[in-house]
Amino acid sequence: MYYRCDFRQHGKRAVPEFDASNILRVLNYFPFINRRHVPKLKEAMKDPEWVQLFCDMSAATITQLHERQMIDLDTVWRTVSQFFHQAIQLRGFETVPDPADAFHRDREPGSRMQLLVAGTQAPVIFQSRVDRCLDVLRNIRPRKVTLTFSGANPYGNMQRLGIPGGVVTMNEAADMEIYYRQQIDQNPLPNGIEVHLHRETRSDSTLSNIDQFFEETNLDPLGNHHIVIISSLFHLPRFIDLTTARAKEKNLPISTLTFVSAEDPWRNLTEAVQQVDYLKSCMYEFFLLLYNAENLEQLFTPVQQAV
Repeated sequence: MYYRCDFRQHGKRAVPEFDASNILRVLNYFPFINRRHVPKLKEAMKDPEWVQLFCDMSAATITQLHERQMIDLDTVWRTVSQFFHQAIQLRGFETVPDPADAFHRDREPGSRMQLLVAGTQAPVIFQSRVDRCLDVLRNIRPRKVTLTFSGANPYGNMQRLGIPGGVVTMNEAADMEIYYRQQIDQNPLPNGIEVHLHRETRSDSTLSNIDQFFEETNLDPLGNHHIVIISSLFHLPRFIDLTTARAKEKNLPISTLTFVSAEDPWRNLTEAVQQVDYLKSCMYEFFLLLYNAENLEQLFTPVQQAV
């Protein structure tokens, strides 16, 4: 799924109120989705260790219920993914039915596509992001593109946040590039696409993904750049918030900003989505987004309030 905006107009239009009623109904088996818990949960979300435990509990609950055939994981996935889809649209991004036509029609003279693929620790998830990157290149067929694989590992960020844990993938960017080259060897890109590969191996968080990307890309201040960022659907709302804030703060010469989801919220479960690591990350972003909603107290139905 492609989400696109004219960055020069971003933030200049009103957006509707956020609605999470459907997702709250589907996930009502979680005891902590309850209005009376909201104040304590909002406070607890400030503690990174508690957030990590919270997300592990959520993923384990969903997985166990699915394995015991007590819930339909496909229904959970569709509902959660549409929640993220709505969150992206509320940030001023529109879906693009024909990204190739939109890119070539709106491309300004001298513009160059800058493509960023965000890293992650789980191989099945970063492989799905690289697969979508290849889809983007084959569908849009830009003449010139700088392709950046971004990510070292989260160890430094985990240290700063005080979160214990090990590192699975030591060099996310390198592993993504290796996988990318393997896929290209098996199925080459169409002729006429000039890809300049760049490996960014210092970032250890989403914010540092963005900062290192902007720093190492060296955007021409006189240019009109089309930035395309690929990540998992659950990651995009927070990625959009951080990217747009940083780009405005630095007054970067970006004409168009496009975010591409590695998953399609309207299709069946992929292999990546069924992994526990994906569920944990998805639940992390979901609850982070939910409990930071300004109108959170109004999202709960009377039935949920009485639980």
